[in-house]
Amino acid sequence: MQDYITRQEYQQTNKEFMSEIKDIKNKINEIENAVLKLPERITETMEKRYVSKDAFDPVRNITYGLVAGVCLGFIGLIIYLIERNIR
Repeated sequence: MQDYITRQEYQQTNKEFMSEIKDIKNKINEIENAVLKLPERITETMEKRYVSKDAFDPVRNITYGLVAGVCLGFIGLIIYLIERNIR
């Protein structure tokens, strides 16, 4: 039984370990790049999925129209009541 390794076996084993370490390093770099891009991807996904906090133009226009209609109706009611009391 042999308790030692030859120089050639050592070099071969060292090459294998270094190759595996490089592979692991590359995978870590890929993961790091993916994590760094993650906030941008989340932001893009959220923008596609949800309406922004700014008012959506058609909704804003409908809201203004409804408020204007209620105000005009209230003013019309006041004018009607004033006219009715004058007669």
